Amino acid sequence: MVQIYKWHFIGLAIFSFLSFVAVVPAKPGTLGEPNESYVDDILKRWMANYLAISEFECRFSTYATVRDARETAELKKSSAQKDKRGYYILSGFDFKYRPHDRIYRADGFIQHIGEHGRKFPILYASDGTDHRTFSEINYSGIIGSEERMDFHLYQNPNHYLNFDNDLSSVYRAGGIVRESELIYTAKVPARFFPVPGEPPPKNKDTLRFHLSPNHGYMPKKIEVIAENGNLKYIHEVLDFEQIDGLWFPVRGTRSVNLKKNAEQIDYVDLLEIEPGSLKINPGLDRQVYRFEYPAGSSFINEATGEKVIGDEYRRRERLASEAYQAKMRAQTSGPWVWVTLGVALALLLGWSVYRKFGAGALL
Repeated sequence: MVQIYKWHFIGLAIFSFLSFVAVVPAKPGTLGEPNESYVDDILKRWMANYLAISEFECRFSTYATVRDARETAELKKSSAQKDKRGYYILSGFDFKYRPHDRIYRADGFIQHIGEHGRKFPILYASDGTDHRTFSEINYSGIIGSEERMDFHLYQNPNHYLNFDNDLSSVYRAGGIVRESELIYTAKVPARFFPVPGEPPPKNKDTLRFHLSPNHGYMPKKIEVIAENGNLKYIHEVLDFEQIDGLWFPVRGTRSVNLKKNAEQIDYVDLLEIEPGSLKINPGLDRQVYRFEYPAGSSFINEATGEKVIGDEYRRRERLASEAYQAKMRAQTSGPWVWVTLGVALALLLGWSVYRKFGAGALL
C-alpha cells in the first residue's frame, strides 16, 4: 500500500511539473513555439517553415499586368519600359533581408509614372542601427531612426510571407487564430504615411492566410482587410520553390483595391524572383547590410539634424541647374516664338510700306 502511495505521489509531481511548463510562456525574444493549447498541427508546420527562414537574398522585379485606362496613360507618359510579354516594368532590386531582425539591403530602381516620371535608382539599407536611403541620380540620401514607409509599401518577396510583418512575436503571443482548417487570421498594426504634427493612427489590419499543404503549409494567398471590413490587398502566390527543405514564394500577384469594392480590383502587379538567384539562410555577414555614403555625396540625418553636402553633390547640382536652364531657353525659342517674331516683322514691313506708298500699295 505504501508503494502505491509512493508512485501516486511521484505521478502527481510529474503532472504538476508538466502543467507548470505548459502555462509558462516562451522567453521573450526567442523564436520558440508557444505552449498554448490553440497551437494545432497545421499551425506548427506553417510556423516551423516560416521561423526557419532567418535570412534570404534574391533578385526580383515587379510588373504592371492590369491597369485601367488612366493608369495606362500615366505609364506611357513616363516612357516606362516593357518586357517581352508587354508588361510595364515597375521595379527591379537586388534584395537581402532578415525578416525576424528586420535588417535589409535593397539596391535597384523604381519606375515613377506620369509626365515627369522616370526610372529612379534607389537604395534602402539597414544594419539594425539606422535606416538609410541613397540615390545615384541625386547623389544624396537620408538617415532615419525608423524605416521609411515607402520601402514597406513597395512590393518585395516578404509581402508574400507575412505582408512585410514579422509574425514570430504574433505567434508567440497567441495572435494567429484558426478560422478554418487551412485559413488563419492575425491582426497587425496598419501602416500609414506620417502626418506632421499628428500622432500615428492605431488602426489594425487583419491578415487572412490561406495555407498550402503542398508547400510546407506556407501561405498561398494573403488577404489584407481594414478595420472597417474593406478589402485592401490580395497577395497570391503563383509558384513556390523548395530549397533545403524550406518552401518559399518565387512568383505572385498583388491585387490592390482602392475603391473598396471587392467586385472591382483597381490594378494587379506581378512579382517574379529571378531563377537561380534565391538563397535561403546564406549566412551573410552583418557588414553586407551596412551602407556608407560615398565621398562627395550628401545626406541628412533626421535624428540628429546633421547635414553633409559634398563636392560631387554640388557639382551635379550645378550641372542639373544648367541643363534645366538650357531646356527652358530652348522651350522659349521654340516654333511659337518664331511665328510671333514673323508676324511682328510682317506688321512692321506693312506699316513701313503704308507710310511710304499709301494704303493702295497694300491691296
